[in-house]
Amino acid sequence: EWFHLGSRVTITTRDEGLLNALDGWEQLHQNYGPKTLNEDESLEHFSWYAFRKNSPIDEYRELSLKIVRALDGFPLAIKTVTSTLYKNRDTMHWDEIMKRWSGLRDDEIYRTLRVSYDVLSSSDGRSIFLDVACFFGGIDKETAIYLWDACGFSSRVSIKALIDKSLIEIIDGQLELHNMLPEMGKRIVGEELGTGPETERRLWVKEEIIDVLEQQK
Repeated sequence: EWFHLGSRVTITTRDEGLLNALDGWEQLHQNYGPKTLNEDESLEHFSWYAFRKNSPIDEYRELSLKIVRALDGFPLAIKTVTSTLYKNRDTMHWDEIMKRWSGLRDDEIYRTLRVSYDVLSSSDGRSIFLDVACFFGGIDKETAIYLWDACGFSSRVSIKALIDKSLIEIIDGQLELHNMLPEMGKRIVGEELGTGPETERRLWVKEEIIDVLEQQK
């Protein structure tokens, strides 16, 4: 009684695997993976939240473009940031918000993005995501799988889980992820530092690598 013939139902989820688990879903559904917005789309999306219109006020246009470019077409981040900007239309305040976001220091955006990582059921999947975020973004998938398999990981199963949760994607055979996710991964590594064995540390800053090597002498 809810739906009539020809009705369409839209389901959104962070985990594509949940849809695939539904009985008969493969005969009924069409999957669509939303892409990031281009600059014009991002600016319009931003403007609806920040100004309640489809374009920025003239005096805010340049600053709006800077914020949109920093958020790199990620709709959820645009919505999160602009929810505070609408209430305080002051260019100095806006500039401060943009600086706070830089490096993913905005806690609300970070917590929102991290949900998909936290619900990963496999420690292999979490480790592989952090490796891609810190080191392997843009490298050949099969090369990375060879390295992970040598470490005893269930590489292909874990990669499928990461793709299902939109944490990584495979483009032309290479491991890729949205520009905001490497920052998230590195922040997670920093927060987890000291909670695991010393040998599991991930290092990408030259000075830290040198310091660790000198301590091992």
